[in-house]
Amino acid sequence: MSSPLLEPLTSLEAHEIPPCEAGESESCNLPTDIVLRSSDGTRFGAHTRNLGIYSHGFPKADSVVHTKDEVVLSEDSDVLMLLLKFMHLQPQPDLSLLSSKLLIKFANAAEKYGVYCATGVCKVMIDLSVNDQPFEAYLYAQRHGYPSILAKAGKLAITQEPAKFFAYAHSIGDTSWRDLAELETHNLPTKEVWEALKQYPDWPPIFGAWYYKRELMRETVFEILKSPIPVQHKGGQMRCADWYPFYIEVLGKMGTAVPSEKIFLQAIESSLPRLNGCGHCHIVINSMKIRMNSLNTIARRPLASFLN
Repeated sequence: MSSPLLEPLTSLEAHEIPPCEAGESESCNLPTDIVLRSSDGTRFGAHTRNLGIYSHGFPKADSVVHTKDEVVLSEDSDVLMLLLKFMHLQPQPDLSLLSSKLLIKFANAAEKYGVYCATGVCKVMIDLSVNDQPFEAYLYAQRHGYPSILAKAGKLAITQEPAKFFAYAHSIGDTSWRDLAELETHNLPTKEVWEALKQYPDWPPIFGAWYYKRELMRETVFEILKSPIPVQHKGGQMRCADWYPFYIEVLGKMGTAVPSEKIFLQAIESSLPRLNGCGHCHIVINSMKIRMNSLNTIARRPLASFLN
């Protein structure tokens, strides 16, 4: 049975089949009888016998009609060379020397073509290097069914690329991962989340829900700022002279800032020197921090509740 992974054949520009470059000279004495062309235009001479023995994605040798046509693949030359090396009886390449990007591309290709002598070691190497490209590792694990890598890569991807992961999880209908990632987007600019979501169809409703939630958080922040508790200072005043420069500065920062607990606390902490150590004003600030619990209540509401 022919493989669905091989694209239509194109005519050869040169009629010669290149010699094998993937096998070690002393161990590869098979004639090349098929030409594989990579996505970046490199032509490789290969052995239909090896393609049939070492993979499930290429047709068996006895099912191929030998012509002077070439098979065009979607993989680039670096990936195709690695595939062909693994389809020889010889010591295999050291995958620990590959860049994370090339490792992911090769691992996906090995799974696609059923090169099982490579899939196992690829899985191990991606598991070991998951910190380097967690989002790509998550996609690899999801596509090929590796739950242990999926969990690890997903958590890292949420931390490193929350908007990108949030948008992807929503696009595939995974509400559990989506809501976990959404929690990490609270400290991001609105434009970054919008840019991530609009890569996928049907993004306006989820962005609308996300934005509505953000605006509720913003209203809560300013409600806390608008009504600081009164604390009597020396002389019977409810505020000291240092409070007003501090208060105006915090309002200015939060007027353009992301409305999250983290940013709110940063704005307060960075303006504290204006209070000149006033203990009474610090009581007011501590009460603000306690009232931030209402912001957390909104932040932790599932995004689905804002879609209704």
